[in-house]
Amino acid sequence: MNMAADPVLTIAQGQTIDVKVAVTRCESRLRFVCAWDDLDQRLDLTVIGPDGTIFTPNSPNSNRLVSYVTQPGYAFYNLAVPPLDDSDRIAPLVIGTWTMRVGTTHLQTAQERFTTSLVVDTEIEMVTHVNPAATAAASQIAVTILHAGIPVPGAEVKIVFGAPTISAQGLICKSRGALIFPPSELDHLGPRVPPGRVPPGRRSRRAASAPQARSAKALSPRSAKNAVRIPMKNTTLTARLNEEFNYAANLPRFVRDGIYQLVVQATVPACGGTVTRYGNFAFVPFQLLSGRMSVISVAAAPGVGKAVSVRITPRDDAGNLVGLGLAAKFKIEVPRNVTLIRVTDRFDGSYDLLLGRHRAAPAKIKLRLGDRQIAIAIPAKPKKKHPPKHRERSRSR
Repeated sequence: MNMAADPVLTIAQGQTIDVKVAVTRCESRLRFVCAWDDLDQRLDLTVIGPDGTIFTPNSPNSNRLVSYVTQPGYAFYNLAVPPLDDSDRIAPLVIGTWTMRVGTTHLQTAQERFTTSLVVDTEIEMVTHVNPAATAAASQIAVTILHAGIPVPGAEVKIVFGAPTISAQGLICKSRGALIFPPSELDHLGPRVPPGRVPPGRRSRRAASAPQARSAKALSPRSAKNAVRIPMKNTTLTARLNEEFNYAANLPRFVRDGIYQLVVQATVPACGGTVTRYGNFAFVPFQLLSGRMSVISVAAAPGVGKAVSVRITPRDDAGNLVGLGLAAKFKIEVPRNVTLIRVTDRFDGSYDLLLGRHRAAPAKIKLRLGDRQIAIAIPAKPKKKHPPKHRERSRSR
């Protein structure tokens, strides 16, 4: 199955919008799809063939080649097309420009967002591949267009690269996990510093917890109305045919962690006309621990003898927070005179490592996350407490 372009449009009450799609002799089955955002609403979909034949929800009653399905949020037509020569006609003319007409007879709101697409069985195949990459790195996309298994030259391939403008892990850490975990499920991530903790004498716990409760409620993952939308920045690229018969393009650097959207649209001269193929998929760059970007501080642990507290905010090579819930994934190596007591997830992107020492002597520990390792120096006499803004840098080895 390949899809023709599916633009996202907005329709208002009383309005009708026509979307044109091209069909060639290479297609043997057509599915015209219309989908909309609000499941409680309903849009009307009518399909008009190149010769003016109109398909409505009642068409299946008189034409066995047509089926119509409607469900909350979408509707589509299936049209079976027998393999015919251009001169054969036992059904409506297939080759040419079709019209998908979207109406609002049943729309109860002022406007509604929708998208249309044409899904086909076809001899023209488009295969897309993106090389895996980490944040702060770049990648390449390769598009292969085949006609009956043979590469097709002369196509025009456009790529829209949608990049998040803010860090997804940063948002999650700012909410202390409320964006993705209900409160009842947060404990499975291990020991953590409760949000809203206030030093004695400033204000009561009850007064401190109220804003936190309101914040957690506003960021509840179970509330669709409060869903967080991350702004995207789109960049349009043109893929060029290379010696391997792939249409390739270099993608921009992955600056933020999160979900990237890739839209590929190819215009192909084939099948006695011009074929349009479309693909839309998501890509998530992986995050690698960076010793240069991570923030580390060492302080004395109050009331625990010679114990020390190491506070680390893991960041990737682009400076993004690596996230919460990593305490169980850390692999920590300590020397003989040091004992790891516990790791506490602070639920803001930082972690506290409580270390016991037999004597107040310098030491060095190693923290590993995945394939990356950070070496942390422990002074004989660390500072009394961590800096308020926790901005000291570390060096990895």
